[in-house]
Amino acid sequence: MRRSLQRGFTLVELMVVVAIIAILAGLLISVSSQPLGANPQMVSEQVVSTLNLARLRAGSTRKTQKVTITTQAISIYPATTTGLAPPAGYEVNPVYTMKIPRSTMIWNVETGSDADGGESPAQDTALVYDLFIRPDGQATASTIYLVDPQNSHPWRVVVYRATGGSYARLGW
Repeated sequence: MRRSLQRGFTLVELMVVVAIIAILAGLLISVSSQPLGANPQMVSEQVVSTLNLARLRAGSTRKTQKVTITTQAISIYPATTTGLAPPAGYEVNPVYTMKIPRSTMIWNVETGSDADGGESPAQDTALVYDLFIRPDGQATASTIYLVDPQNSHPWRVVVYRATGGSYARLGW
């Protein structure tokens, strides 16, 4: 009785193919210098999420939260005391920091909720802005302007004073 030869792939051959596919995928992903999804729209939605986190922390800890906004990052610092009275100070280290990707920049931040839009604000390259969210939900009314380096597709994040609520909107 004659046995037929079984043909197939060896484990080594399969491992080589998987390694080649992994190397090609790594090269393909590293070709793009811009992170996926890091455009002004996505970053403005992340800013809204960060502000919502600060609002949630203010209510749950009964401490005012200071949100410091720079061109490179947004950080949340809790107050050292609880209650609605003006805090004695703020923690030195942030409890959360959101880094702004290079593909998007925070152009400027202005006091006041610019819900209707308006003229383009001037760029603030030395931006350091503190926004405060109290345990009762009130916040510093603010408008945060974001753009990509080509200054196209501008977005703004509006923060309301009475509720501390925020939302992202296309255009200035």
